[in-house]
Amino acid sequence: MIPYYRLLGVSRTAAASEIKRAYRELARRYHPDHHNGNAIAQERFRLIAEAYSILSDPEQRKNYDRFGAAGLTTVTSDNGMAGKVGRLVTELGAILESRMKRGPRRGKDQRVSLEVSLETACMGGKRTVDFPVTEDCETCRGTGAQPKTVREPCHVCDGKGNVRASWPLPVNEPCLFCGATGIVALHPCSDCNGHGKQDGLIHFEVDVPAGVTDGRCLVIRGQGEPGQNGGQTGDLFIEIQVTSDPWRKKSGLDVTCTVPISLNEAVFGGELDVPTLDGGSVCVRIPKNSRNGRVLRLRGRGAKSVDGNRSGDMYIQLSVEVPKLSAKGQKLVKTLEKESIYAERTEYRAYMKKRQESQE
Repeated sequence: MIPYYRLLGVSRTAAASEIKRAYRELARRYHPDHHNGNAIAQERFRLIAEAYSILSDPEQRKNYDRFGAAGLTTVTSDNGMAGKVGRLVTELGAILESRMKRGPRRGKDQRVSLEVSLETACMGGKRTVDFPVTEDCETCRGTGAQPKTVREPCHVCDGKGNVRASWPLPVNEPCLFCGATGIVALHPCSDCNGHGKQDGLIHFEVDVPAGVTDGRCLVIRGQGEPGQNGGQTGDLFIEIQVTSDPWRKKSGLDVTCTVPISLNEAVFGGELDVPTLDGGSVCVRIPKNSRNGRVLRLRGRGAKSVDGNRSGDMYIQLSVEVPKLSAKGQKLVKTLEKESIYAERTEYRAYMKKRQESQE
């Protein structure tokens, strides 16, 4: 808690008239109406008004001089020794917390998701991620003051950024009036509300390693939020999300590509283009009399291992598509059926008939 006398810039022996004069001067200087209702100006005016309300009241000033902030507590049933100890513990906790905040603090880690294609996940490549970051305000360049306006040392902490508390222990605390900076901007920047910081967007290029899997997290050291008071910068965690592919599926280092073919291609064979992981394509020959689900293998055309020493295979699964037929087409199929021989179908039906006869 900031000592009230330092807030008004008067000594502990100041007369009531001196306290009143100091308050009026500071009130004119920091009144929110003179700063378009700026939040920082409002907080500073609140602190000044709070100090004056205590020091202008003889009884409250007497209690404050004797017991500090604890002397301002409303008298209640727990105002005995237990109450005093409780208030002491509360004050000590607040001071210790504020002192911890002043030490070096590591910046926060940033976590973002990055969608990559199957090609990038298998072969690797460079991609760009965008993530929010706090950076210096462009208008005030991080000073927190309107351009070409006055910044002066804080009268409360004498420009040190901290003040010496008198209760419950004489220790240094961050100055709330200047935000522990030691500098007060009389006209806070309107774009950042006097904080000197704004939310920005960082574009970062990432090297996606070959063989990365869905859900894997890449760690980029030192690319998170900046630390405070000399603390280390946080890290950037990038979670990889491999986008689904309508025709291809990856399993380990192998990739299976399902390719629809016509009845004509299944019977007489043919050629088809299959997409490869390097962004190109390869021409594959369809053997004659290919069944539905037949698998062709292309060695070494799968994904690369993370160390780059191995590559998987690409499997091409043929899917015979049943055509939608017009009335004329249906007649032609019936005619074709009369001329077709289904050796396996005939064998299967014979097996089922024999099985049924054995169960009778």
